Amino acid sequence: MKLIRTTIAVAAIASIFVLGIKHIENVNDSVVNIPDPILNSHVNQWKAKMTSNNIEWRSGLNRIESISFGKSEGHAGLSYNNKIILDPILKNDIFKLKFTLWHELGHAVYKLPHGDGIMIETIPDTKTIKLNWERLQDDYYVKCKKFEFNVY
Repeated sequence: MKLIRTTIAVAAIASIFVLGIKHIENVNDSVVNIPDPILNSHVNQWKAKMTSNNIEWRSGLNRIESISFGKSEGHAGLSYNNKIILDPILKNDIFKLKFTLWHELGHAVYKLPHGDGIMIETIPDTKTIKLNWERLQDDYYVKCKKFEFNVY
């Protein structure tokens, strides 16, 4: 009987420890549903870039329920109702996909308004994005840092 009580106590303590660790992991990473492996990879790259630039993203990204390809009502991407939806045609152009994803993440995570750079209302052509990607990113980081308070 003592062995059973000890086993139950150890199991209870272990489960509390494991559940506690799991909770900490979720706080440190996102729980957004991203079923497409291509999008998941790009979101992970975005998270890494934001982290390396000391820009908080976790709480804002965790407000998003899903990021997926789907009907975007004639737009390259949409951010609404805690969802990001990207036009499937973007799968054919990695630069436009990344540009649009970062744009929509800017809206959803930081509540960035339209403006210039990545937050412009129309997608530039692929050549323009490719040639200016470093500058576009640097400008984006400044905007995200400025609006970082919207993450919480």
